[in-house]
This record gives sequence, C-alpha cells and structure tokens, in this order.
Amino acid sequence: MAVDKAAAIEDLKRAAAQNHIGAMNLLGQAYVAGEAVEKDIPAGIALIEKTASFGNPAGLYAMGLAFAQGIGVEKDLVKSHAYFNLAATTGHPQGAQARAEIEAQLTPEQVIAAQRIARAFRSVPVPTPAP
Repeated sequence: MAVDKAAAIEDLKRAAAQNHIGAMNLLGQAYVAGEAVEKDIPAGIALIEKTASFGNPAGLYAMGLAFAQGIGVEKDLVKSHAYFNLAATTGHPQGAQARAEIEAQLTPEQVIAAQRIARAFRSVPVPTPAP
C-alpha cells in the first residue's frame, strides 16, 4: 500500500492547527528531519516545544534530545537533563535512561540546577480549538 506523504503532511498540519498533540509532535519531527517536507528546524522545534509545554512526554523527551544535541537550540546539558527528567516523570519509556546518561556528564551543581528547572516546570492546558 503506497503512502501519499504529501497528503499525510496536510492531514498532520490540519490536526496540529486544532492542537492535536500527536500531530504536532509528528509534524515537528518531520520538519526537523526534512521528511516529506522542506527541512525547517526552527518550525519543528517550535511545535515540539509547544507539546512539551503541555506536559506531553514525547514532546518533553524530544526537547531533551534537542538540548543534548544542540538541534534548533543551543546545546545545554542542564536543560536536557531537566527535560529528560520531566519526560521520565510523565511516563516516557526512555526518559529515565536518557536522564541518567546526561547526568553522568554533569557536575553535582549542574544536576541540582537541572532538578530546580524541572521542579519549577508547570504545564499549560491544551487550548480547545475554536468550532
């Protein structure tokens, strides 16, 4: 069965415009990778960051990766640890392992700073789309 990638992207765009978190994550990842769309890292990170702000585990994990690798944001292992910590506490299956890998690269003071960032995090409610 052939997949019409252009149609799939259009469907993701429509769903993302209605604040569908999964669609926002997938579309963001597509923009970052340049998969079936023109590569647009800032637009992709903006979508993923938005889902992270809603407390979405996949978005939180993806932001941890972005900060760990410096993709679309300045590389910052303290922020990476904080996002992976949040991903782990919200149930992302790889969050705890990723947090541990980053933690091994940080000083005790940096770990405390990352934990402070994670504790201060407050998710925002997902806006209800207009009818």
